[in-house]
Amino acid sequence: MKIKKEISYIISYICNNKIISLVILYAIIAISLKSLAIINITVPCLWTTIFGHRCPGCGLTTAAIELLRFHPISAFKTNPLIVIIIPAFLYYLITDYIKFRKKNY
Repeated sequence: MKIKKEISYIISYICNNKIISLVILYAIIAISLKSLAIINITVPCLWTTIFGHRCPGCGLTTAAIELLRFHPISAFKTNPLIVIIIPAFLYYLITDYIKFRKKNY
């Protein structure tokens, strides 16, 4: 019974945070397709496109793909910020979900 209730909370959270949910869904689909080498629908780096130089975020998608392939050292070599970005993003999602749950239920 608790699992069904928690799933309903998660669905409600997703419905109330449509933009974040769509961005996460797009990222999951794009990274999955690129990691399988089927198609590349990832967003190109706007900074590199305009200025021709790498930005600090360049390589995060590749690093995420390396993490999916269980190559953490290669992911860190691709972009060391992955060590900060993934935990920070997960922390944001979890705390935001907890706030949402306390506020609405």
